[in-house]
Amino acid sequence: MGRNNGKILSTLASRLTATVSVTMVLLLLALTGSIGIATRELVKEVKEELGFVILMNGEATEGDVNSIKQKIGQMPCMSSYTYSSPAEIEERWISMTGADSTERAMLTSMESSPFLPEFDVHVKSDYLEPDSLAKIIPGIEKLPGVESVTAHTAMIDDIGTATSRVMIVLLIVAAVLLLISFVLINNTVRLSVYAKRFIINTMSLVGATDSFIRRPFLVSASFTGLISGLTADLIYVLLLLYLPYADPEIAKLLEWSDTWPILAGLPVTGVVICAFAAYWATNRYLRRSYNDLFK
Repeated sequence: MGRNNGKILSTLASRLTATVSVTMVLLLLALTGSIGIATRELVKEVKEELGFVILMNGEATEGDVNSIKQKIGQMPCMSSYTYSSPAEIEERWISMTGADSTERAMLTSMESSPFLPEFDVHVKSDYLEPDSLAKIIPGIEKLPGVESVTAHTAMIDDIGTATSRVMIVLLIVAAVLLLISFVLINNTVRLSVYAKRFIINTMSLVGATDSFIRRPFLVSASFTGLISGLTADLIYVLLLLYLPYADPEIAKLLEWSDTWPILAGLPVTGVVICAFAAYWATNRYLRRSYNDLFK
């Protein structure tokens, strides 16, 4: 009786260890995915603050300005735009440079303002690629009253390069976590299979098929993976609910609509990893002879 209780406790402890280990790895995977989502949304927000600046010439009329407003307002790539008149740009320059009264008097005495009106156009992130802007800008440069169009292509390229590097690092981290998860569950399943290797050999000798022998190990491992995935989901949801109180800015980047693939994927990932590990470990003993079982 005591020996049976000891086996039961040992089995429960082994399964609990496997469940906790896989849960923690799946949770780390979820956090890695969240970092990727937050990075993507942050880059999207930053990119949509960029775009191009339309500088009008000194001969631009009010009709030219209104024509450009209408033109860029109809562009599908446009997220928003800001028009600044010469007077507004002058006030901005005075505020930024701290111009003294003499400099202000000089500006007032001029017959025409040295500042030119301009449009600061913000483009949707999907269009913020050098190739896309290269197709948009030439058409704007030909409009009446336009002096020049300057795009923030260098900054866009830098952001794109930095984003690609971050995503590559996150993919590597996710791959390493998946490998760790597989090794953990594989070692746990191997111990379970090793303890029953003689039973497996006997079943093979009496004609049991490989699939019949594997089935209980696959079911047990899949159940462990499912419980681990659901537990990781629960912890992840609690973290998301707490995030607005801890850091509202980051919470804005993680909408529920973006995180549901992670919530759905954790149980699936847990089941797949655990089932594959069980399949791998069971196959080690299906083709071994009786003498090899002692090694």
